[in-house]
Amino acid sequence: MTTTAFLNAIFRNHRSRNMARRLRSATIGILQKITGATGSLPDFLIIGAQRCGSSSLFAYLNGHPAILGSRHKEVHFFDNPDNYRRGEPWYRAHFLSLTKRRRLEQRIGVCPLVLEATPEYLYNAGAVERIHELLPSARLIALLRNPIDRAYSHYRFALARGRINGPFEVAVNKALNALSDTESTNRPGFSAMPAELLHRGLYAQQIDRVLRKHPPERLLVIQAEDLFERPVEIYDETLEFLGLPHFPLENTAIINSRPGPPMDSGVRNLLATFFKPHNAALEELLGREFNWP
Repeated sequence: MTTTAFLNAIFRNHRSRNMARRLRSATIGILQKITGATGSLPDFLIIGAQRCGSSSLFAYLNGHPAILGSRHKEVHFFDNPDNYRRGEPWYRAHFLSLTKRRRLEQRIGVCPLVLEATPEYLYNAGAVERIHELLPSARLIALLRNPIDRAYSHYRFALARGRINGPFEVAVNKALNALSDTESTNRPGFSAMPAELLHRGLYAQQIDRVLRKHPPERLLVIQAEDLFERPVEIYDETLEFLGLPHFPLENTAIINSRPGPPMDSGVRNLLATFFKPHNAALEELLGREFNWP
């Protein structure tokens, strides 16, 4: 058993998921310092949005022989101040060493690309600027889901983890009250529940922030519904965006899919009215239609 496999076996059985992540990152960093290995920086990142299929796309792409994903999804380097203060060496420790990357290139005949995926990056105003500073040439991928469905999925996710309580319609009304003025909806980030449920679905301002730092040809915006319905086609389009050769996608399972009871039609109509101008702004910004009801 390799050292990495041994560590992963320990971490899988660890009761505290957060503690396991911290231990994994710290141990990887120590091992790389001992061996003198230097991890590769990412060539492309999946930056969001939350609850929009980033785990599925990360898994699909990580199965390609010329894509090297981070040692675990969601490194949270650019959005977490504590992690960011640890510096570039700490970040590099989450990726395969440059030496192993070169060896892989010699074996497969294609320069492998390094991938990182943290869906918080799109929503976090500071993350986009930090990405540009360290990785100015990186390609970025943003998954965008109907903001109504994204909000409901986020609500159920937060409910299961005790971050929110009460019915969805109550949370929606509280969120609408919190976002009732222009100043609130134009804020770069809204970390308080339940306003966050809706504020994360205001994609236009988030994508605009990305495009102010990164040229449009290095940003791929994927409609999440397309990934869910046509995963192979979207996977192939993503490989084309990355300039990588075709490789068959065998497992198209949607990861972290949690079907729940249908949303109340009155709540859906209320949210459709709220999101309509914001969706229109997104379509104008990108010059394409999303056809979200």
